[in-house]
Amino acid sequence: MTKTTETKSNNTIQRFGKYLILDHLVDGGMAKICRARTLGEQADKVVVIKMIQPQFSNDESFRTMFLNEIKVTFGLIHPNIAQTYDYGMQNGQLYTAMEYVDGKNLRQFINKLKTQKFVFPIEITVYIISQACQGLHYAHTLTDKLTGKATRIIHRDISPHNIMITFDGAVKIIDFGIAKAATNSDTTQVGTIKGKLSYIAPEYLEGKDLDPRYDEFALGITMWEMLCSRKLFLAKNDIAILKQIQTCKIPPPSSINPNVPAELDEIVLKALTKKREDRYENLDKFNRALVKFLYSTYPDFNPTDLSYFGKELFEEDIAKDKRKIYSFGQIDLAPYIDELKSEQNRNNPQTPPPPQQQLAPAAAQATPKRAEGTKSKVKPTPSPPPPREIETLPPANFELEKKSKKNKPLVQASEASPKKKSNLLDNSKKSSKPSNEPAKAKVQKEQAPKKNIPTSGLMSTHKKPLIIAATVVFFIMLLSMCTGGKQATRTVKKAAPVIQQQKKNKVLPTKGRLNISNYDRYKQRIFINGKQQKLTILGDMDIQFGDNYILRVEQRGKEHYVHTFTVAEQNPTVKLTIPSMPAVKFAYLMTSHECTEGKIFFKLFGEERVETIPLKSKIAFPLKTNRNGSIAPRTFEISYLPFTKNIRRKITLKVEDIGDAIDFCDLIAI
Repeated sequence: MTKTTETKSNNTIQRFGKYLILDHLVDGGMAKICRARTLGEQADKVVVIKMIQPQFSNDESFRTMFLNEIKVTFGLIHPNIAQTYDYGMQNGQLYTAMEYVDGKNLRQFINKLKTQKFVFPIEITVYIISQACQGLHYAHTLTDKLTGKATRIIHRDISPHNIMITFDGAVKIIDFGIAKAATNSDTTQVGTIKGKLSYIAPEYLEGKDLDPRYDEFALGITMWEMLCSRKLFLAKNDIAILKQIQTCKIPPPSSINPNVPAELDEIVLKALTKKREDRYENLDKFNRALVKFLYSTYPDFNPTDLSYFGKELFEEDIAKDKRKIYSFGQIDLAPYIDELKSEQNRNNPQTPPPPQQQLAPAAAQATPKRAEGTKSKVKPTPSPPPPREIETLPPANFELEKKSKKNKPLVQASEASPKKKSNLLDNSKKSSKPSNEPAKAKVQKEQAPKKNIPTSGLMSTHKKPLIIAATVVFFIMLLSMCTGGKQATRTVKKAAPVIQQQKKNKVLPTKGRLNISNYDRYKQRIFINGKQQKLTILGDMDIQFGDNYILRVEQRGKEHYVHTFTVAEQNPTVKLTIPSMPAVKFAYLMTSHECTEGKIFFKLFGEERVETIPLKSKIAFPLKTNRNGSIAPRTFEISYLPFTKNIRRKITLKVEDIGDAIDFCDLIAI
């Protein structure tokens, strides 16, 4: 792809110093954020360029603030912080080159989940905030490597917008643009607020000096909003929001999302206390509380779950952007690199010319010149003769076939054109006659590269059979060109309508999509028509078109949720929401050993169920609880059909106490 083609296809592709701007991600009032490729013959990577508009780049106070940001971010090298690579002035614009984070920010995640009526999974929420704690604690405790002094960095703008999630499952803090540090000059004017209004802490309104617990409060707000899928401080105007922050009455997340455990409520509310002395001492302590809760409550959680979650949620966006990135990879960088080099040479005229340009005149001077009217003693180097086109023909007898197997031909006879074969035959005729070649020709023959195939020997030994065979092959090819071509075209013309018919007959879809929201994959089990199913992190699964599907959701200590649904071509996507299931006490039916084989039939929570004996796992039967909390006995009718008989046997199951395990083998023995 040439430079002009690229410009026509995408107007955003342009050179910006040593970077090639690919497309614009954000076009803001003060700055423009773009994706770019580094221009280098060896180093080539995708980065993010933040370009300050020229009117702000020329402003002295703004330039000071920008340089303060660079001082803060340049020394931050941590897996949970987006790294800054470069900065400078280009075309009258301040710019900074940063790590390209291939993903979405938390605000985009929350909004996407809202459209699907889905809430952030608790375990993924805890993991993301835990990773953000690690990145911020590193920034809070960073010391200058050269001076040994503490930088005392505070981000001051933590919000879902500035926490990025990559599609590979990494968490990155971005935008330290208003960060407070010991190295910068903070000249905040009276009456102005730095940071997003809904994420500031009460001590900011009280005019206190800020410390790392300011970022802790903002991170607590972010976590609360992820768990509840709504804003914490939300009002009609800014004054009302400031009053809410000053009052700081935080409802526990479980009051909005009943799936949030009480232990997690305590962690979130501790980070959101009004008095910062009552919060966690630092972000490391906050992180330790989160990690302890995560792996004690969700021991099967793995960090790769975040990657699966993001890829499932933004599957279409990822596929679309991947095609775009691939198109960027097809751009020919050579013209832009040459343009950059010529620009650098103009700016730096003392730069020596490339080695090739230095060697060219020397080589020209080293060439000896011949005087007019004299013969040169230096013999010109003979150019190598053009390679001979070697043609092998089918063997004429058994001995020739052996030789052709040992020495494989370079060019097959069927691939050669008739014109080349006739030349070969003419050459073979000429070579059969005795000739006195001059000395120069002999020297050239000796210098010619040796061939692995002894073709000359074959021609001289088997002249007549080879000539006959070549003639036969030549006439066969002529006949095939005259007759076979017409037949082939006729065949294609007849086959064309058949292909068109096949294109018209489109294959109709036979599968739909089931989406279950409010699903806790660590605590709940999903059954469809009695078979346990594995859903994606977002609660999706493919399902065949059909009627009367029965969904059963099981959770320890909860009533089973049973629902009937249909998947059809008219309604290929079925969305179901698991409601809050009431608490209930259970007794259990089991088989201690393989005393018998067969099937049992019973009704539970309105669902007609069939289970195979011996049971693979216990079956929970609900107990009856009185108003005063006491347990009353309860009976269930079960039909048992042995594999050896065709008559069902009725059995009465009586459950009386919590956690009782009743052996089915004892029931059939009665």
